[in-house]
Amino acid sequence: MATKEYYTLVASLPAMPHFERATRLSINEVRLIDRMKMLEPEDAEIVQKTIGFIGWHLQPLERTDRDIVTIYEEMLTISSGYPVLKNMISMIVDQRTILVALRRRHREMPAPGRNDVWGVGRLVDHIRGNWKHPDFRLGLEYPWIPKAREFIETDQALELERLLQRQNWKMMDSLMSEKPFSLEAILFYVLKWGITKSWLSFDSEAASARFENYITEVIGNYEQHSN
Repeated sequence: MATKEYYTLVASLPAMPHFERATRLSINEVRLIDRMKMLEPEDAEIVQKTIGFIGWHLQPLERTDRDIVTIYEEMLTISSGYPVLKNMISMIVDQRTILVALRRRHREMPAPGRNDVWGVGRLVDHIRGNWKHPDFRLGLEYPWIPKAREFIETDQALELERLLQRQNWKMMDSLMSEKPFSLEAILFYVLKWGITKSWLSFDSEAASARFENYITEVIGNYEQHSN
């Protein structure tokens, strides 16, 4: 699929320092909303749906695991023409599924049954089959698992957040280098903005919820302003 190149939009966005070095946001919310008006309507919708999906673990309790699977399948369809976006979704899903497994095991829950719906993506069966292994035999592919396990077991919310956001930031930097003026580059910028704002006002209980609220608010406000 030929995708639009957003040269003007990307050029209008100020450089963003790594979230751990940031002392303030590189662009305020009002200006970011204004920049998002340059997106084509169909691309704005993709950004909105992707952000909503990435926050799937923060969804209301009435949303079931099966609902999440349905949303995941929808995202696979949406991202089918965007290989960079599809790679990011796969990596995020792997991270979240691993975290769910670590938390379940920390609570001394048994390995999920074959018919249990508890995670999504390619690692579900692998993790189930390696439940008792410390890193689910995924340490080579995901070397951050031992540290994440340690932070969960010692209730270090700040360090867990730092570790995960470092991984996400590194992943987006790597993927963005492939298509620096693409829709995915815009999406990654908004996600990084959300990570930074969340980190600057970190609260161990509320930071993750803030992250999704901030970035969906930007896209929601963009839609209101563009209608």
